[in-house]
Amino acid sequence: IGKSTLLAALAHEADVQAAFPDGVVWFEVKQGTQAVTLARAIAQALQQPLPTKLEGLTDIRAALRTVLSSTAVLLLLDNITDPQVIAALPNLEPGVVVVLTTRSEAVATALRIPEQGRLILGKMTPDEAWELAQKFSATPPAEVSIVRDILALLEYHPYAILVTLGAAQVLHMSW
Repeated sequence: IGKSTLLAALAHEADVQAAFPDGVVWFEVKQGTQAVTLARAIAQALQQPLPTKLEGLTDIRAALRTVLSSTAVLLLLDNITDPQVIAALPNLEPGVVVVLTTRSEAVATALRIPEQGRLILGKMTPDEAWELAQKFSATPPAEVSIVRDILALLEYHPYAILVTLGAAQVLHMSW
């Protein structure tokens, strides 16, 4: 499972939705997104206005505190590449929880996310990928090297492996 897939599963979990009655809101944070743009997206998702003029993190944080006051909301931020984009989000309101994904250990470190607050999703080893493939579908001996090559091309990413194996099975493909 990839980081975005895991985040999506969290967003759709009934217990999570019940814990955040004011919303579970997902944001794809593209590279180059500015903090003020993200703040406006959060306010818009919650159908709340933000002041037209926001200068700096202090203004952004104050505006978000107003928008988020007395709310129980889960903000899911996918693909953070720049810690400055979310610098206004820590310690907003007691009912606001932020879960983020990043591919960068440096971003997690810059945001001071403690080790116990991190879930690191990595690639599988070649043996783990092979074991997953075999659980999904037995490979005929003549096709073992082809399947192993495909696993390597997929860089042993679990989600990519499952999608590929599923497609191959549905399409009745041989390797």
